[in-house]
Amino acid sequence: MGTAIARFVGTVFRFGQNRDPLLVGNPVSAVATVDPKQNDLPLLRADELPEWWRAVLAIPREHHREAHLFALLSGLRRNTLVELEWKNLDLRRRCIRIVRPKGGEERAFDLILSRAMIRCLWRARHIGRRLYPQYAERWVFPGIVGHIRGDALPKDGVHANHALRRTYATLGRAAGVPKDSIRRLLNHSGGDVTDHYIRDSGLGRLHAVEQESISLAIVKAL
Repeated sequence: MGTAIARFVGTVFRFGQNRDPLLVGNPVSAVATVDPKQNDLPLLRADELPEWWRAVLAIPREHHREAHLFALLSGLRRNTLVELEWKNLDLRRRCIRIVRPKGGEERAFDLILSRAMIRCLWRARHIGRRLYPQYAERWVFPGIVGHIRGDALPKDGVHANHALRRTYATLGRAAGVPKDSIRRLLNHSGGDVTDHYIRDSGLGRLHAVEQESISLAIVKAL
């Protein structure tokens, strides 16, 4: 109960900070806002990825294979992942617009794409056009009706969803990418008053290099 209250107070305070940069600090900084039971939530170590990848390649549904891989390479939440649309892809800028992430449209952001991520999207497009042509022109990961369901991915029998998000963040940090950059790449809120003076639009090249580093570490581990 105390953890939930502290998390709520922290969220309200950050909301105020977004509107008044003079608000500094965190009134609940001395209180743990992460449920202790969540400290052992699943993720994949680098030495566990080859076995995970072999299991993914054995999944009968080809489009699910690419969805799992893209989830790992991007760190996207499952509902955001399955709702990706081709119209939001900008290959010139090497990004895809995430229009409705967790937190709503005001949290929309550009997901920077590494070369491995672009290759994954290319394969997904060919698979989608072959299997579900009626939906493949709109959805990156089409299914029988519209796009694939996010709750269908864990049923493939492999680590999925947030386990892959944690793996992305952990391997990214192990590859030398700063924690703050990983937070931004994952579109997490938080930070401190300094974040009010930093514009992500000016960090595109830096984040592109960092995204490439994370993808290289993941692909090498596979």
